Amino acid sequence: MSAIQRIADGNISVFTRPLVKGDVYYARYRITNKRVADGQRYVTESLDTTDEGIALDRARQRYAEIKAAEKANKAIKSGSVSAEIDAFIEAYEDGVKKGLRRHSEHMLRGFRKSIVRYFKEYIGRKNIQDVTAQDLEEYEAWRHGYWAAKAAAGDKVHGNAKERPSQRTIEWEVGAFKQFLRWASERGRYNGNALTFKFTVDKKQARSAFTDEQLDTLANFTRRKSWVQGVGKHGHDARLTRYREMLRAYVFFMAGTGLRPGEARNLRWRDIKYTQGADEQEAVHVIVEATHSKVKKKRIAVGLDIAAMAISGLQGRRRAAKDYAGDDDYVWCDTDGEVIKDFREGFNNLIKAAGVETDSQGKKLAIYSLRHYYISHRIRHGVDAYRLAKATGTSPDMIQRFYDHVETPDMTDELTKYR
Repeated sequence: MSAIQRIADGNISVFTRPLVKGDVYYARYRITNKRVADGQRYVTESLDTTDEGIALDRARQRYAEIKAAEKANKAIKSGSVSAEIDAFIEAYEDGVKKGLRRHSEHMLRGFRKSIVRYFKEYIGRKNIQDVTAQDLEEYEAWRHGYWAAKAAAGDKVHGNAKERPSQRTIEWEVGAFKQFLRWASERGRYNGNALTFKFTVDKKQARSAFTDEQLDTLANFTRRKSWVQGVGKHGHDARLTRYREMLRAYVFFMAGTGLRPGEARNLRWRDIKYTQGADEQEAVHVIVEATHSKVKKKRIAVGLDIAAMAISGLQGRRRAAKDYAGDDDYVWCDTDGEVIKDFREGFNNLIKAAGVETDSQGKKLAIYSLRHYYISHRIRHGVDAYRLAKATGTSPDMIQRFYDHVETPDMTDELTKYR
C-alpha cells in the first residue's frame, strides 16, 4: 500500500494497492452515522482507476454521496435481495444454534419455505434498496401464478403444491419478508417504503375441519390390508407397511389431541402418559415442551380415546418389534430412529385415496384440519373456551373468532326452548 493522502478534512484517505493492471487507487471514508454502514466506522472502496487525479475526484464525489445517505439514514452499501436474504438466513441460523430469544427452528423452516423459495425468484435480482410497497402489493398475483408457470415451463411441480394459495398463506409470506426487511433496516441496508405495506385478508373464514363421517371413512380405509401392506417398487415393502401403520396412528392421534404438527414432531415416548377420562374412557396426557410449542409455553394436551387407542397400538407394535420404543426414542421416526419431519405427502395421498380430500365447501383439507376437528369436536361437546384454549395452546379470543360457527349443546337448548 502506498502513502496515504488525506482530503476533506481528513475524512477521506486515498491510497494505492498494487494489482496486475497497475497501482489501483482506493479510498477509506470516515462514517459518522454508523447505522448506514452496518455499524462500521470506516468504509473502504476501490476507485477503479490508476490515475491519481481521477481517483481524487471520484473519492470526493463518493464522499458527497455518503454524506447524503447519512443524512437520509439510507444504507450506503447494499446488495441484491437474494444476497441479503442469504445473509439473513445465515444470521438467523446462527441465532437458532445459540438459542437466542425470538429464534426458532419453526420460524427458520417458514423463512426457507417462503422468502427463500418464493421471494428470491420474485425480486431476488433487485437491489434491496429498490424494493417498494408496490412489490409487495403485486406479490399476491405473482404467487397465484407461480406453480402454473412452473408446470407450463415443464418444471417438476411438487405434489403438495397448491395452485392457488390461501390469503392466510400470502399474509404469512409477506409478513416473513417484512421481518427480513426489518432485519435489513436495522443494519442500515434498507430504507424503502415496503415496511409500510400491510396485506389485509378480506375476511376471517371458518377453519376447514374433518367431520366425524370423514374420520370414520379414514378409519375404515386404513384398516384395509391392501392399504397397510402396500406394494412398493420391488413388491411388498416392509418399510412402507411400517410407515403406513405409523401414518394411521398419526392421523388419529392428531385428531384426538389437537396438537400442531410442529408440536407433535419431536415427541418422545416419555412425553405420553396414559390415563382415564370421563366414563372411564381411555385418554392420554401429552407433554408439549416450551421449546416445541408455537407459543413457547409448556402445557399438557389432553387426548381423546381415539388418540389413546391409536398411540397405544403403535407403541405396542414398536415394543414387540423392538423398534425404537424406549422412553427416549422419538414417536414419529424412520427405521433409523430419526424424526420424520413432514407427513404431508403421505397424508395427502391417503386422504385422496380415501375420498376425503376436501370439506363441504370444496376446500382442500390438510394435517392442520385434524387440529380443527379436535377443537370443533370439543366445542360441540360443551367444553369451555378458556379450558380448551389452554389445552390447545391458543387464546379464548382465537377460539371465539374462528370457531363461532360451531353449534354448542347450550345453543341448541336455548334456541329450542318454549317460553
